[in-house]
Amino acid sequence: MTGSANRIIMPTDFKVSTWAHGTTQEIFIYPEKENYKDRNFMYRVSSATVDQDVSEFTALPDYERLLMPLDGNLVLDVEGHKTTIEPFEIIKFDGAKKVISEGRVRDLNLMIRKGHQGRMEVMTDILNISLDPREPQMVILIEEDEEGRFKAIKEVRIKKKGEKLYIENSHKFTAVIITLCDAEY
Repeated sequence: MTGSANRIIMPTDFKVSTWAHGTTQEIFIYPEKENYKDRNFMYRVSSATVDQDVSEFTALPDYERLLMPLDGNLVLDVEGHKTTIEPFEIIKFDGAKKVISEGRVRDLNLMIRKGHQGRMEVMTDILNISLDPREPQMVILIEEDEEGRFKAIKEVRIKKKGEKLYIENSHKFTAVIITLCDAEY
């Protein structure tokens, strides 16, 4: 990754494209010179809308996926196994499997090439965030309305391995921490 250790990515920097059942915003891809279309990346973080009541996810046989609805419930049928996921709950599944979704939502998606490691976790009501300098990580700050519902992705902060990242007053947001365990950026 180029730039400073504590790089900030704003929503206006996200790459927007369409997929068969909605739109997607690519937040981050690693290595950064790679692209989604060629399926030659190690990690990809995106937020997508599912704009149809029932849709089939794109098959990604070389990737594991972690998916989290940001607004609304999502029912995922992963090869006959149905699971209802509520906002800010995370499900992990093999991208090679046939996945049918029910529900119109916006989600957050981490794609990890098989053979690599990554994590996604949600933190709420945290006054300050201090991340482990031993791993490259990103924090996605999510703004909610007065009812606690998803409003917008406010910003994304990325830190390199060996660097610290500290965010004050993070209690105003829900934070999604993504760790890309073996990325060397």
